[in-house]
Amino acid sequence: MPRRADPERKPAMLAAIIEALRDRPLSSVTFRSLAEALDVSTFALVYHFGTHDELVVEIVQGLVARQQGIIEAERSAPPTLDAHLEAVRESWHGAMQPLVRPLLRLEMEAALLEVVRPDLRAGARDVHARWLQWQTDSLERLGVPADRAALESRLLVDQLYGLQFDLVISGDDAAVESLSQRAIDDYRERITAVLVEPSA
Repeated sequence: MPRRADPERKPAMLAAIIEALRDRPLSSVTFRSLAEALDVSTFALVYHFGTHDELVVEIVQGLVARQQGIIEAERSAPPTLDAHLEAVRESWHGAMQPLVRPLLRLEMEAALLEVVRPDLRAGARDVHARWLQWQTDSLERLGVPADRAALESRLLVDQLYGLQFDLVISGDDAAVESLSQRAIDDYRERITAVLVEPSA
């Protein structure tokens, strides 16, 4: 019977792999290159992660998992516009951290990799849909009609995604931060207006 992967070593190795990819493209991942970067054997990587595609899936899932805590915290709190906006800002400020920026690049690369590799279902493309659903659900909990909630959700999420792309390629923190605050402030104004509209 084959030995099972060490449940304690594998998460540590995955964290080290993600760290090693901060200045490398995801497309360059090979067992040999990672083994050299981590100073481990290729056998150890195969033992813990299986095939190359399984390794890529684990990397992507490790990247996107960090976002789920913010979503769950806001969903468990009483629905208020202030609480929702605070969660949006917390998510954005997390993305603005210098240590996180290389991970944004990897997430974007992983999502694009899934576009050209439909057989590679690692979940990177699903992150966008998950953010849309979270925003939509939050707005509906506040009393925003479903069709308007979906529209406002997509507008804000896509604005912030675009600004993350800007941040990754330009590195202009000040401009991107200013634009993100404007996007969130405009969002607040639109949602406030919807909430005070008389019911039909």
